Amino acid sequence: MVVASLRRPPLRPGLLDRFLVAARQAGIPPLICITKLDLDPGGEFAAVREAYAPLGLPVLGTELGRPESIAPLAEALRDGVSVLVGHSGVGKTSLLNVLAGLAMSVGEVGFHKDRGRHTTSTARLIPLRAGGFAIDSPGIREFGLHGVAPAELAALYPDFAPHLGACRFADCLHQGEPGCALEAAVAAGAIHPARYAGYRKLLEEVIRRAQAAAPG
Repeated sequence: MVVASLRRPPLRPGLLDRFLVAARQAGIPPLICITKLDLDPGGEFAAVREAYAPLGLPVLGTELGRPESIAPLAEALRDGVSVLVGHSGVGKTSLLNVLAGLAMSVGEVGFHKDRGRHTTSTARLIPLRAGGFAIDSPGIREFGLHGVAPAELAALYPDFAPHLGACRFADCLHQGEPGCALEAAVAAGAIHPARYAGYRKLLEEVIRRAQAAAPG
């Protein structure tokens, strides 16, 4: 369960995509939970849901002051074991306080940096009131991918799958090569531009990591 907030701290799509890629690489079905909907005056949550809807995974929004927004999340987590991951300060512990009927300490978000402080320092297995268990993990500020080759990255984006193998060149990395099927799909509206832009940015990081690890 990837937890992200719209504000305080702001949504970071790059970190969200890293979690989703890592989950797919590990064969773990992900769920996206967007918190603090009360800080969404302009329909930002709707835009996030639109971007990630083609992945075929749940994208749920929550607001602690509205119990009806928590109910779908509780149902989604029932009878399973879920690990909560996300940026520091996005509200993972606050959500668990509601889902599990607890009163764990929560931190404030720094005013100047708009970053959360680390409240959870260890992973904990917590039974949920509606059934199932949740593992609360410490918040992070960076999350790097390991063991992903540049040529493998696109296959970890499920919304890219219908277009892979249709490029002009078999070794296309989808970063501006002539005849790239992913670029054509973006232009045709079949792939969300934000998803492709995020892929290009993450690909640069994966390439740098591969080059740094190369012998000589």
